[in-house]
Amino acid sequence: MRSGSLRLYAAEPEKLMARWRENWPFPDLRLLGERWVDPDMEDVFTAYSQGYDGVLKKLVP
Repeated sequence: MRSGSLRLYAAEPEKLMARWRENWPFPDLRLLGERWVDPDMEDVFTAYSQGYDGVLKKLVP
């Protein structure tokens, strides 16, 4: 959670959000919307430290 928003890291975020718009899997939570943000250094560090090599290759050319 960051600034009241949940940040997700996904290999195919557009497909994930499309599936969630069709069938929301969390009955106790409401999806109010989504927005795409550019990665910052914290995102890059998180991806690196958690082994998201595929994400890093897209973030850092």
